[in-house]
Amino acid sequence: VVLVGLGSTVWAFVGPKVWKWLHRISITLLLILAIWMGIVAFQASGPALFTYEPTYEISIAEGIDVVAAMPISWAPLVADYGRFVASPMGSFTGTYVGYFIASGLFYAIGSISNAGIGAPDPISLLAGIGLGIPALFIVIFSSLTTTFLDIYSAAITLKNVWVKAKLDKQIILAGALGTILALGFPMERYEWFLLWIGATFYPAFAIIITDYFLVKRRYVADELLEVKGRYWYKGGFNYVALICWVLGFLIYLGLVYSPAYTYMGATIPTIAVTALIYYVIARLTR
Repeated sequence: VVLVGLGSTVWAFVGPKVWKWLHRISITLLLILAIWMGIVAFQASGPALFTYEPTYEISIAEGIDVVAAMPISWAPLVADYGRFVASPMGSFTGTYVGYFIASGLFYAIGSISNAGIGAPDPISLLAGIGLGIPALFIVIFSSLTTTFLDIYSAAITLKNVWVKAKLDKQIILAGALGTILALGFPMERYEWFLLWIGATFYPAFAIIITDYFLVKRRYVADELLEVKGRYWYKGGFNYVALICWVLGFLIYLGLVYSPAYTYMGATIPTIAVTALIYYVIARLTR
């Protein structure tokens, strides 16, 4: 954990110019290893795939929440990382297609492994048949190629709040805190971690999308900043949005703990309700 944390921090520290070739090499190797892992999982599963009986441990609505939390966890990063692309359409297409392929591939591998031989973790499957080294490389490459972006995004977010903050120092701080948290994080609680991500980010992006497409109807870059470099909101903050985000956060968690969660889930209702609340209040307070 410490070595991966250190490597990810250094990777984030060197900047986008070095990322380009490092990322191409690591992603190519990771894709090859992932396809290999998928083949191994499929061969090990064999005919059991076609006789699998669902266990119904979670409902479809609950499954949607867990799956949906993965892409939204990267949404804050899209703007930070996507600003280096040549065009807006390239940013959208690359993000969508890249994430669709990667998510589809890994969810398929996990499903095959779990349904075929009852191994929810395909990495342990590889290790169990003597392929520990490739399994280790998959863990390392998947960690490095994603975690350094998390560190970079966290640093950029802090700089957005404190404009005068030094980016290099923020990267070191984010990397150190992330490594410390990883040392003590209970992996068996990962599902709840995903739900907390959903509760945090889905209300926020419901508000952002509603504000951009329905309330403000696009932004003009030159109008975003005043002379002192502050957004046009009061003191630099949109307090209506912050209040609505808190409400959305509470709605999401309330649904998770409610008896209706099995049938409704939390993601889709939270998006709809938060967007509606923000739209109504924003229109009334303009």
